[in-house]
Amino acid sequence: MVKKALAIILYAVLLAGALHAAADEWTPLLAEDGWSYIGYTYGGITFAVPDDYADWELDAEEKAQGYVLLGGNADFTVQLRVFSPDQLSYDDFKARVAQVSSADAHVRMDGDREILVYRNTTPDAYSELYGIAMTGLDGLFYKISIFTGENGAFDEDAPVWKIAEIIGQTARHQDFSEWGISDTPGRMIH
Repeated sequence: MVKKALAIILYAVLLAGALHAAADEWTPLLAEDGWSYIGYTYGGITFAVPDDYADWELDAEEKAQGYVLLGGNADFTVQLRVFSPDQLSYDDFKARVAQVSSADAHVRMDGDREILVYRNTTPDAYSELYGIAMTGLDGLFYKISIFTGENGAFDEDAPVWKIAEIIGQTARHQDFSEWGISDTPGRMIH
């Protein structure tokens, strides 16, 4: 029953994405393309991941540090973290990224909201390779960080870069309350 409900929610996300795409000339990736969408309902954050993406359980310490998602596959690892206003804001983070010479960054718009997308131009096996930063619909700052996966590959032809670019292109704000989905903290949808 839970899997059926999640399948219905995913279909609704994809349908809403398709309708949103028609308005913004953005074409969502679909299951037949090898992608699915995940989202954090409380912050209204959603993005595409490869179909073989798997969630990893967060421990109490990670949750206390603001992590709301951790997962990946052999090619990439992704983290979604939320920051309280006294920890870090979008504007403060954007200013920090602008000062890092190894960050190739640009801002794109999602309606009237900014999304900062950046790439590490001097990567190594342990560094954040790619990131997306935005203010969620709840007013809090969210940061999506992408690292290499279990295979450790990060050379310029490694799959992690294409995956990261697609996550960066598909990261969006989504008001899940329009579908009657609870927006309590900690709720993830797939």
